[in-house]
Amino acid sequence: MSETPRTDEHLRMKEENGHVAVVSRDFARQLETELADAMAKLRKLGAKKELNFKGKNMKTPRTDNAAFEANFSGTVFKVVDAYFARQLELELADAKAKLRKLRKKINEKKENEKL
Repeated sequence: MSETPRTDEHLRMKEENGHVAVVSRDFARQLETELADAMAKLRKLGAKKELNFKGKNMKTPRTDNAAFEANFSGTVFKVVDAYFARQLELELADAKAKLRKLRKKINEKKENEKL
C-alpha cells in the first residue's frame, strides 16, 4: 500500500484526463490545513520538543507559495506539483502518528495516577 493514498487517488483522477504531474491547489490546501490542525493539537498537548514546525497564523502558506497556474485545453487551474502534495500527506501521517502516541501516553499516565 502506498504511503500517500490520498494523493495517489487524486492523481488517478488526473491520469484519466491525461495530467499526471500535478494535483489541485485545493487538495494540497486541504492536506496542509489538516497538517496545521494536527500540529496545533500536538502543541496544545505539550509536544513542543517533538515538533519541527514553525507555526504561522495562515493555514496554508506552503501550498499558496507552491501553487501555480496551469492551462489545460483553455481552462486555467491552480495546481501544485504532485510531489509537494505527497510530502504534505507524509508529514500529516507523521503528525497524526505522533498525536496518537502522545494521547496514548497521556491516557496511560492518567490510568496510573488512578491506581
